[in-house]
Amino acid sequence: MRILLAHPNPEQRAALEKELVLLGHDVEGTVEDGLDVLCHLLYFGSQAMAVVLQQHMPRCDGFDTLARLRGYAKFRDVRAIIVSDEPVDASIISHTEALGGMFATSDALSAAVSQVALTM
Repeated sequence: MRILLAHPNPEQRAALEKELVLLGHDVEGTVEDGLDVLCHLLYFGSQAMAVVLQQHMPRCDGFDTLARLRGYAKFRDVRAIIVSDEPVDASIISHTEALGGMFATSDALSAAVSQVALTM
């Protein structure tokens, strides 16, 4: 599955990219924040089937990025996973699902990506 990855921390971004590649996914690109995700998808001819978004990012956080993506008809089918290093909170999960995404803690990213891949 082609994935676009957004995380503000370069070291964590590299670690997540490595994890996704080891799982057999094609990481189309890595970016720093949600605004870069939107630019990548809108202006660079992205073929990403899924985006992995850090919950807390500068300029455009994971939730805002997901909401904006859903505003474009051509991106409504792009799968989205919002990742956080924080404990899971039921309201955050509900908010993510209401936007058409999936929420996962960083240590559960592999399972979340595998679940998304199965639904494609």
